[in-house]
Amino acid sequence: MDLIPWTLRMNYKTLVPFKPICIFQSEIKIDDDWAEKLRSWCKYAGAVDRNGVITTFDSPYGDPHEQSWVKDILTNISPIDQFYNSWVQVYSDGSAHQCHNHVSDDVNVSGCLYFESGKSTVFQDPLYPSRHVSIPVGKGSVLLWDPALYHSSPPISKERMVLAFNLYHHKYYATYEYRSNL
Repeated sequence: MDLIPWTLRMNYKTLVPFKPICIFQSEIKIDDDWAEKLRSWCKYAGAVDRNGVITTFDSPYGDPHEQSWVKDILTNISPIDQFYNSWVQVYSDGSAHQCHNHVSDDVNVSGCLYFESGKSTVFQDPLYPSRHVSIPVGKGSVLLWDPALYHSSPPISKERMVLAFNLYHHKYYATYEYRSNL
């Protein structure tokens, strides 16, 4: 199964941090004013989690991809109806996010949109868990990966914002639903 069949509107570079694992990287244009509006919305709609990160995950205000002014940007990544969920995270000095994955029957692809230059999320080699890699990213970098891939954010030294998301493709999702009901 092709991991990104529906995002053909973007050109992705394939990165292979650990064979046979692939991470797909692309770029979209992000306006500074739009990014600041998103940061303000996160601080308003989000809550501080146990790691010191302001997050809109499970926000009563809805997911970012459900906000009309956010859809215009995210449609550069994938059609809005293929976003399973999304959330914004604002990291402050010293905040981190523990190692986790996004495995779910509903999710085909996980991803992240970055707003500052630096290192990406840290990815863990599934065969050798002591091996990790981070990918250089810039403002507007988009990374896509298999949702089973473990990843984390080590303690941050300056404020950083990301928009994380999970995607599903209706064709594959429907196929899974059909097969699971047999």
